[in-house]
Amino acid sequence: MQRVLIILGVVAVLVVLGLTPFQTIYDDGLLPLSVSIQSESGSPIEAATCEVFSRADDARYTLENAIPAQPGIYTTVVEPFRGEPVVVQVPTAETTRGSLFWKWKRFFQYSTLVVVVRYSDGRRKAVLVEIPDLRKTRTVAVTVP
Repeated sequence: MQRVLIILGVVAVLVVLGLTPFQTIYDDGLLPLSVSIQSESGSPIEAATCEVFSRADDARYTLENAIPAQPGIYTTVVEPFRGEPVVVQVPTAETTRGSLFWKWKRFFQYSTLVVVVRYSDGRRKAVLVEIPDLRKTRTVAVTVP
């Protein structure tokens, strides 16, 4: 009887140790996104800005009013625009937790890009684009009306 209790105790300790998370890794950073911008009408683009947002709702005002981004960490301003791809930094985070029996990962990135262009005649146009999973691709093509 005593031997059974010892074995059950050892098994219980091993199960608790195997299921208890012993390591959590946080990896926060910025990943580059290359944005190719072109005009649908063929009008020459004078300036372009790219700004990333965590959600589309956060970008709504910028999109509706075609507000150009100001220089910052999550923005890129190109003036004069020469037609080359624009690189903007996208915030990402990955959390990894693990134990002896399981491993869990969660990846997060900002999901929305707003591109605002200014044409040579002074008009401004804005386009909202879904940012692709940066673990798979880091390029996006945008056509502005």
